[in-house]
Amino acid sequence: MTEASNFVRQTTTDGITEIVIGGRSVIESHSVLSQAIASRCGWDVANLFAEPVTTRGNGATPTSISWYSIHEGDPISFRGLDDDARSVPETRLRERLAVLLPLLKDPDVGPLLGGLFFIASINDIVVVDGQPVITNWGLIPTEANATNAQRNDHFGRTLGRYTSLTECPPASLDDWRIRYGGDPAPKASVTLPRPAATAAAAVPPSPVEPPPPTGQMPPASPAPSMPEGRIILEEKWWQRPWVPVAIACTVTLFILLYLLIPGVLVQPAPVRVERAGPSSDVELQRQINRSLTERIAQLRQAGTASVCTADGGLVLPDGGTAAPSIPRQSPSPDGTTSGSPRSQVPPNTLVPPPAASLTPPQGEATGRSLVDLLDSATALVFAQGQGGTGIGTGFFVSPKMIVTNFHVVEKADPSRLFVLNGKLGSLQKATLRAHTENSEIGSADLAILEIAAEKPVSYLPLAESIARLDNVVAAGYPAFILETDQGFRNLREGDSHAIPQMAVTQGVVTVIHQTAPGTSVIAHTAGISPGNSGGPLVDSCGRVVGVNTFLRADRETANRVNYSLHTDTVQAFLQEKNVSFQRATGPCTPTVMAPPAVAQAPATPPNPAQPQGQGQSPAPAQPPAQSSAQPSAQPGKR
Repeated sequence: MTEASNFVRQTTTDGITEIVIGGRSVIESHSVLSQAIASRCGWDVANLFAEPVTTRGNGATPTSISWYSIHEGDPISFRGLDDDARSVPETRLRERLAVLLPLLKDPDVGPLLGGLFFIASINDIVVVDGQPVITNWGLIPTEANATNAQRNDHFGRTLGRYTSLTECPPASLDDWRIRYGGDPAPKASVTLPRPAATAAAAVPPSPVEPPPPTGQMPPASPAPSMPEGRIILEEKWWQRPWVPVAIACTVTLFILLYLLIPGVLVQPAPVRVERAGPSSDVELQRQINRSLTERIAQLRQAGTASVCTADGGLVLPDGGTAAPSIPRQSPSPDGTTSGSPRSQVPPNTLVPPPAASLTPPQGEATGRSLVDLLDSATALVFAQGQGGTGIGTGFFVSPKMIVTNFHVVEKADPSRLFVLNGKLGSLQKATLRAHTENSEIGSADLAILEIAAEKPVSYLPLAESIARLDNVVAAGYPAFILETDQGFRNLREGDSHAIPQMAVTQGVVTVIHQTAPGTSVIAHTAGISPGNSGGPLVDSCGRVVGVNTFLRADRETANRVNYSLHTDTVQAFLQEKNVSFQRATGPCTPTVMAPPAVAQAPATPPNPAQPQGQGQSPAPAQPPAQSSAQPSAQPGKR
C-alpha cells in the first residue's frame, strides 16, 4: 500500500451528518475498512476512497476534514470535465464500485461498508491524475437524512448513478437485517495482508495462517458474543483512535519540559521554514510577482529618467506621462478662466488620479464623478437567517436587478433579504431571482436580487476587456468599517432611513486566470475584506470588470491576494438567466477634472527700508481644493 500523502481538498460538516452504524462513525473506520476492501477487492478499489484526517469542532466551529489520496496532481470535479475527458475515469469508477457491491452482504464488514456509498454531493467525486477519487464519503446532507425515501433520492443523484443498486445501501443495523436477513457478526477477526511495518487487524497470536487469495473472504474466527447492535472489527490496542493523540501529547510534554531547562533557549539557531504549496499557487504567485516587477520598473523609470513640467506633469523618456497632466484654470484679467478643465486618462496610467476626480463617460453630462456613480449603483445587502444577519455588497445592472455573490444570501431566509443605498433612501425588500449551483471558492459564485419597484439609482455596464496593470476601483461595505459608522449603528437600532457610507479602494490588476472551466478570476491589489463580497470591481470609466468574491491570505508570508469573478463569467450567468444588462465595448477613456482656479494675490512691493533677504517670505502656494465628490475622512460602509 502507498501512503495517501497527497492533499486533495478540505471540507467541513456544516449542514452535514456523519453516517454512524452500530455506534461507530464510518469516516473514523477508514483504516479498518480500507484494509478489509484491499484484502478482498485489491488496492485499486480501496484507494478509490480518499483518506480522511478529521479535526473535530468545538461547537462554535464545525468539524473539518482534510482528504488525502495516493494519486498526485490537482483534483478536478467530474462536473468540470467534458464528456471525452470524463469517459475513462467514469468507467473506472463504475467498475470499482461494481467489485465492491458483493461485500455489502458480508456480515463482517457489510453494515459498516454501506456507509461508504453516502457522499455529501456529486461534486465530491473528483479526478486526480486520471483516477477517480471519492471524498466526503460517510456523510450525507442533514436535510436528506430524515427518511429512507430522502436517502434513496439523494443516493440516486450522487453515487447511485454509477452503480446497479436501485436503492441506497442500508444506513443502520436494522436496515441491514431487513435487506439481507440474519444478524451481522457481533465480533469478527479479519485476516488482512499488510506490509510488515503496518499493524494488522486483530488475529489470534497462535499459529498465523497465510492470507487467502485476493478476492476471497476468509472465514470468521469464533469469538465471544458481544451486545447486539454493535459492529466491532477488532483492532490491536495501538490501532485505537486515541493512541496517536496520546503519543503526540506525551512527546509534546517531553519537549516542553526540555525547553524549560535553563540555557536551552539561549540564542537558538535560526530555522528557515519553507512551506510548499500546490503547483497552481506557485505559478499564480509567479505571475503576481511579474506584474509587481513591471510596475516597480515603471515607477523607477518615472523617478530617475523623467522630467517634471511646469503644470505638474511628469514626462517619461518615451514621451508618455506618469500621471495625467491637467493645466490649472487660471483667471484672466477680465475674470474668466483659461485652460482645459478636463484631461483624458489612459487605463494603465502609472499614477492614477483620485477616484473622486475621475469622470466616467456616463457622468460627463452631469459632472458626476466615479465615486458619485458608485454611490448610486452600489447597494448594501442584508441577509437574515436563523444564524443571524449577514451583510454583503451588490450592484445594479438594470433599474431593478442587483448582482451579488451567492454565498452572501445562501443561508438567508428568502423572505428576509433587504438592500440599501443613498438613492434608495431606505431599506428595500429584495427577492432572490436566480443563483449559481454552489458558492465554493473558485466557482461561479453569483446571485441575482430584484427589488419591487424602479428607483432613481444608477446601474453599471459590464466591460468586455481588462488587462494586467490596468487601474481598478473596488466598491463595497466592508464589515470592519461598518462597525465604526454612525449610520450603520443607527440602522441596527431600527432607523431604516439611516444610510451607511460606501468605501472605495484603488489598485491594479495583477493577473487574470481560470479557476475552473468557464470560470475566470481577476487577482488585483484594490483592498477588499469580508463584506465586500458581491461588490463591483470597476475600471476608471465605471464599467464593471469583476465581482469581488474572495481573498487569500498567508499569515506566515504576509501574502494577500484579492479575487474578483471576471465579467465573462458574470455575463454568461446573466444571459443564462435572461437578465438584461448593458455591455460596454471599446477602450476606457475617462476624464479627470481640473482643480479649481486659485486667485493669485497681488505682489507686495518690497519695503525699501527693509534690507533684502530679511522679513517675511512669500506665502507658499496653496494646494488645490479637493473636489466636492472626494470621500470624507469618515470610514465608509459596504
